[in-house]
Amino acid sequence: MARVFAFLKIRRRVPVQIVERIHAGKRLHFFKRYANKQLFLGRLPVLGIILLGFSTCSWLGLTSRFPVTIHNELLSILSLARIDDVTYQIVDFFKTEDRLVIQVVARMIR
Repeated sequence: MARVFAFLKIRRRVPVQIVERIHAGKRLHFFKRYANKQLFLGRLPVLGIILLGFSTCSWLGLTSRFPVTIHNELLSILSLARIDDVTYQIVDFFKTEDRLVIQVVARMIR
């Protein structure tokens, strides 16, 4: 358990890609089609708990404590990438072989 809490304090510089999902129409009148627009690609300091991912945390039964930490870290990654001038909502994040990918959508303010 101590190893899991160590992930909250250790930051590593990893490649991060932030893409915006843009609604591009419908396919067969039922399924939404999206296009991806790359907003940022670079190396940023990221907490190790992000690299574990939310699904791993929920599998370990740690969902009650870490979602706030994960969400705050994802928002801080957006501000480090300097794309916080537009209000973005984080849709998904996952780790591929070589980088952390964060998918966002522009949130409409009414």
